Amino acid sequence: MTYNIAYGTGNPGAGFGRVFTSHRYLRSGRRSIDLIADFAEKCKPDLIGLVEADLGSFRTGGEDQVRYLAETLNMTSASAVKYSTGTLVNRMPIIRKQANALLSHIPGKIKKHYMPAGFKRMALEVEFQEFHVVLVHLALTRQVRRLQLDFLENELADRNNLIVGGDFNTFAGEKELARFKRRLKLRNPNTDRICTYPSWRPLRQLDYLLFSENIEIKSFSVPKFCASDHLPVIADFEIRG
Repeated sequence: MTYNIAYGTGNPGAGFGRVFTSHRYLRSGRRSIDLIADFAEKCKPDLIGLVEADLGSFRTGGEDQVRYLAETLNMTSASAVKYSTGTLVNRMPIIRKQANALLSHIPGKIKKHYMPAGFKRMALEVEFQEFHVVLVHLALTRQVRRLQLDFLENELADRNNLIVGGDFNTFAGEKELARFKRRLKLRNPNTDRICTYPSWRPLRQLDYLLFSENIEIKSFSVPKFCASDHLPVIADFEIRG
């Protein structure tokens, strides 16, 4: 499962709901995170890619959402702040705690890829015995997304049994990923083009799970679970051979 959890700020809905609940970005409780934990317990995923997780800023009262979810679900976790190391951004309140993370039942080997452009630059890779998982949160600007995808094409070119998931911010549609998928031989099991954003009225497919061609997809779904402004994406897969 991959899920942009919006730092536990919940699902504001459209219109005035978004305006009059904007304070949630400065202070969020545990309600949405507990909803996500309950949902994950029911789905029982072996892997959970968390986009927009808070590692314990004053927004959450110092509570690390990744650690809390990992302990609640009895999983291990790998996480990293989304911004380049050694920059001013990494010293700013709240922002320095904004991360992506992968939860799993067994630990893997972690590698961080820092893309050459964009505000959010870190792609988190976790290597397991039979496959690699890469979690991304790409830029809001199409030109920068192209630079980021070009970088990842080169970085991941030699990976076998590759899964790339996360929030790709493909506001121009999946056509933005055509070259990326072709060069890395990835496919999108969301053949019905189910939209994932915004969760209260999905109009765009921004969230993906992309798989190497030799990984067999057994099932795929985008549940109508609205604990965030994005919907989660879930796939069941097997490694051929």
